[in-house]
Amino acid sequence: MPFNDLYQAATENNSYEGKGIRTLLPSIPYAAAIALPIPARRAFLHMLDFALLTGALTLNIADVTRYQEGDEMYLSFVADATGRTITWGTNIRAAAATLVLGVSQVGLAHAKFINAKWTIVAQVASAA
Repeated sequence: MPFNDLYQAATENNSYEGKGIRTLLPSIPYAAAIALPIPARRAFLHMLDFALLTGALTLNIADVTRYQEGDEMYLSFVADATGRTITWGTNIRAAAATLVLGVSQVGLAHAKFINAKWTIVAQVASAA
């Protein structure tokens, strides 16, 4: 069976020891401080896409009870015509406390759930 067929079957089955393969939260509205919503279901991979940033952002994850060790999260941000700063808040740890985006830059972060906190393992700001 080709790899693509295997992947498609896994997506449709959407089960991995009682949890789904992924969740997607598209266009999370901008606010100066955002507490991420609790996912509707458990999943191994969480993909979060934030609406255009029109100000600085502090990102918090107040409730971590739906996550399990080893879960992964990808976060995507886009700055408006002014540079923007994302500050990692509650239950998020990172080598750098912020991700700074220049004018119209795209910011990406990859995190793993380790020891009951989300750990940013990579972050980058690139041209839009």
